[in-house]
Amino acid sequence: MVKKENKNSVVTKNDYSLLDDIRRMQKEMDTLINRFFNDDRFLFFTPQELTQLNTSFRTPLTEIKDEKDKIVARLEIPGVNKDDIKVNALDRGIEIKAETENKKEEKQKGEYKFESRYSGFYKYFELPNNVDKDKISANYKDGILTLEIPKTKQLTKPVKQIPVKS
Repeated sequence: MVKKENKNSVVTKNDYSLLDDIRRMQKEMDTLINRFFNDDRFLFFTPQELTQLNTSFRTPLTEIKDEKDKIVARLEIPGVNKDDIKVNALDRGIEIKAETENKKEEKQKGEYKFESRYSGFYKYFELPNNVDKDKISANYKDGILTLEIPKTKQLTKPVKQIPVKS
């Protein structure tokens, strides 16, 4: 609070404004939304799928090991069929998506009961530049998805220096 004194009066001015807080929050929300939609891993989904992703997908327990000649990732994805798992090699990483849908229908003496459950798993992780995405292998056994990602001897995207001219 700032006080200004004149000979005959005291003027008080409050520097705090609720509108300043609202503008700040709006700017932060705009930044978060722009980051979310400009991220490559979300380009694979439609807006409807993004909503489902936020509500019904779980993140599987994941173990990633960087070995000498490969990267090995193990993900716990129990209760899904092998055919329901999709593994996508994107520009900067790997995306794993597994969806399950269970339907149960019962008919008894004048009663009809229908239950439907939709759930799944989703995981994305970035990869270093020295991997061979064409030779990635995936194996699913006993609820564990194992990915083997071979490394190359050199970086696939070498750094290029740009000369500066005057």
